[in-house]
Amino acid sequence: MAAVEIEYRLLKKRHVDCDIEYWNEIRALYEGGKALLRNPEIFNKIFPRHADEPDKIWQERKRRAFYVNHLSTVIDLIVAGLACDEVVMIRRAPARARRSNSRSSGSAS
Repeated sequence: MAAVEIEYRLLKKRHVDCDIEYWNEIRALYEGGKALLRNPEIFNKIFPRHADEPDKIWQERKRRAFYVNHLSTVIDLIVAGLACDEVVMIRRAPARARRSNSRSSGSAS
């Protein structure tokens, strides 16, 4: 199979509906640590200042903040479960055929 050349500018394109800010937040929440706590834009969004809270107290709360990353553990567990078994396709008769079979056999359903 011949290699296909793709221009780099095409790889950088995003769909118009792609909300990159949202995906950056999701990535930071998944990674945790520095990706979250040291990103002021994302951190301030998920850890907002309380109404009428003095700046000194808010800065202290932010300094003491930590993030227990349960999200990545759950996601990793789900992905591992999806990847551990082969996909099995079970062919079923169309719904119409199943209904007619159940009527003809006298079963009540």
